[in-house]
Amino acid sequence: MDPLILDSLQKSTLFAGMSSAEIEAALHAVDFSMKEIPAKKVYSYQGKLCDEAVVILQGELMARMSEANNRALTVDYLKSGSLIAPAFLFAQDKATPVDLKAVNGDVLLLCMSIAGFRKLIDRNRTVRRNFLQLLSSINLFLLHKIKTIYLAPLRQRLAQYLLLMARKHGSNTIPLRHSRQELADFFGVQKSSLIRTLAELEAQNAIFVRRKEIVILDDKRLRSRSSGHPNVIP
Repeated sequence: MDPLILDSLQKSTLFAGMSSAEIEAALHAVDFSMKEIPAKKVYSYQGKLCDEAVVILQGELMARMSEANNRALTVDYLKSGSLIAPAFLFAQDKATPVDLKAVNGDVLLLCMSIAGFRKLIDRNRTVRRNFLQLLSSINLFLLHKIKTIYLAPLRQRLAQYLLLMARKHGSNTIPLRHSRQELADFFGVQKSSLIRTLAELEAQNAIFVRRKEIVILDDKRLRSRSSGHPNVIP
C-alpha cells in the first residue's frame, strides 16, 4: 500500500494507535477501494443510504443539512482521518441527513462495504475500540452543536468561535477559509445576521474584520462577550 495512504490512516481516528504494518495487515483481510472527489463536487446527497464505510485520506468534506425553504445548516467540516457517518453504518435507518461536498481541494477516500467493515472490527480489537470511542464522542459533539446553535445568542457563539480559532492558530489573526455564507450556515443563521453581529463586535473594538481574516483586538473584551456577560468590561 502507498506509504502516504498508510500515513494518513495512522493519523485517522479509526486506526489510532496502530503501526503501518498492523494497518496494512488488517486491511489485507477485507476488500476496499479508493475514490477521488474533485474540489467543489458533491460526494453524497441528503437522504442517500449509508451503504459503505468511508475514511477521508486527504482533503476535507463539508457536511451540510438543508430544508425545502432554503434554510441550511453546516453541521461539520470532516477533515483527513475522519470516518464518515459512523452512527449510520449499522443503523436501521441508513438515510444520511446531510449533503457531503468537497470544500477547497480534491478529496481522496478509502471505501469498504458494510460487510467488510464488520469483518474488520470483528477481527481487530484496536479498530473495534476506536470505533466504539468514536460513537461515544458523537453524543458529546451533538450536545455541543445543539448548545452552539439554539441555546446561546449569536454574539456569544461567534465570540466563542473566534477565541477557539485563535487558540487553534496560536495567533489573534484568524484566517477565514470559508465564505460569509458558509460561516452563517455553520451557525444556522442568515448571512445578514452574521454580518450584523460581526459589525457589532467590530464597533465595540473587540475585533477588526478584513476580507479574508479577522483580527482580535481585545481578547478580554471578546471573552466577556463569549461568557454571555457583556457588561463585565465597559
